[in-house]
Amino acid sequence: MSQILDTNNITGFLAELFPTYFNQMSQISRNIVIAYTFLFMGSALLNISEIVKVTRNRRHDKGRITYLYRHLCISGLIVTFTCMLANLILKLTIHWYGGNLLCKGYQFLRAFGLYLSSLVVICISIDRYFAIVYPLKFVRAEDKVKLLVRIAWVIAAICAVPQIAIFRSIPDPKFPSFCQCVATMSRSGGELIYNIFTLSILYFLPLAVIVFTYLSIVRKLYDRGRRHDEGMIALGTRWKSTTEPHVLSLDDTAPKGSPKSCKSESPRTMSNFKSDFPNVNFTLRKTKSESHLHRQKSCQGIIPPLRTNRQLLRTSEGWRLLLQRAKFRTIRLTCIILTIFLTCWTPYVVMTLWCSINRSIVEKEDGWLQEVLFLLALTNSGLNPIIYGKFGKLIQCHSQKCESGCWCERSYRAASR
Repeated sequence: MSQILDTNNITGFLAELFPTYFNQMSQISRNIVIAYTFLFMGSALLNISEIVKVTRNRRHDKGRITYLYRHLCISGLIVTFTCMLANLILKLTIHWYGGNLLCKGYQFLRAFGLYLSSLVVICISIDRYFAIVYPLKFVRAEDKVKLLVRIAWVIAAICAVPQIAIFRSIPDPKFPSFCQCVATMSRSGGELIYNIFTLSILYFLPLAVIVFTYLSIVRKLYDRGRRHDEGMIALGTRWKSTTEPHVLSLDDTAPKGSPKSCKSESPRTMSNFKSDFPNVNFTLRKTKSESHLHRQKSCQGIIPPLRTNRQLLRTSEGWRLLLQRAKFRTIRLTCIILTIFLTCWTPYVVMTLWCSINRSIVEKEDGWLQEVLFLLALTNSGLNPIIYGKFGKLIQCHSQKCESGCWCERSYRAASR
C-alpha cells in the first residue's frame, strides 16, 4: 500500500512539473475521442461482419469479386486498428510510451493500410472495367485479379517504407520524459514532395481510375443498348417480311398466296427469291412430320428448341430492360462512389496541401481542424463495405446477365418486375 501511495505522489509531482495540456485533454480533444470511438466501433463491426459473411458463403468463396471484396475488408480492418484505434489511444494517453521501434512500426502500418485500401479500390475498378468493356480479353480473370491484389500489397508496402525513416520517438526539449512519435523531415521542399506523393496514391490516382473506368462502363452499356435497338428494328423488319406471302414451302416454289407479280412468272426457286429481296430473311416452312421430329428431339435434349421471331422480340424486350437497369445501377453506383470519396478525402487533401505550401497556417491553428478532416477521410474506409458490398453485388449481377446474353423467359420476367 505504501508503494502505491509513493507512486501516486510521484505521478502528482510530475503532473505539477508538466504543463496542463501534457496531462489533460481539452474539450475539443474529448469530442474527437468520442468521434474516434464511434468510428472505430462502426468500421470494425462492418468490416468484421462482412469478412465473416464472405467466409461462411462457401458457394461464392472462390469468385474473383468475393476475393477482391475480402481484401477490401482486410485493408479496412488494418486502417481501423492502425489509424482509428491507435489515434484513439494516443488521444487518451497523450504521451508516447512505445519507444522508437514501435513508433516506426506503427507509422509504417498506418500508411500501409491507407495505401492498400486505395489500391484495392483501384483493383476493383479495373476488374469491373475489363469484365464489361473487354470481356473477351479478360481470360483467366481470377488469376489476373489475384496477381493485381498481390501487386497492390507489394506497392502498398513499398510506398509505406519511407515512414520508417521519417518518424521516430523524440522527447520534448524542455521536458525529456515527455515523448511523442513525430516526423523529423525538414520543412523545406522535401515535405511538400512527400505529401504530394502520398496524396497521389491515396486520392488522385484512385479518383482518376474510378472516373475513367466507370464512365467507360456506362458508355459501353449505352453502346450495347444502341446496337440492341438497331437489332430489334432489323428483327422487326424481318418478322414483317416473313409473313404468309413471303414464306416458301420445302418444294422451293412460290406459294399460292403470293403477289400477282409472282403468279405471272414461272415457279421461282429460293435463290432467285433471295436475289430480289437481299435484305429479307426468308424461312422455310417445315412439314408436320419434320416439326414433330424437331419437337421430339428438343424434348430429349438432343437439339435446342427453335424460337420464333415473335419469341425473340418478346425476349429482346427483356434484354433491353436488363441493359437499361444495368445502366441506371452503374450510374448510381458511380455517383455514390465519387460522392463519398470526394466528400471524405477532398477537404483533408486541400488542407494538407495548403499547410504544406503555407507554413504560417500551421503555426496559427492548433491542429484540431486537421484532426477532424483526417477523421472524415478515415470514414471512407468504414463506408467501403457498404458501397462495394451492397451496390457492387447489384451491378455485378446485372453485368453478368448482360455479358452472358441470357435470352430466356426467366430473365425477361425478372427484368419486367
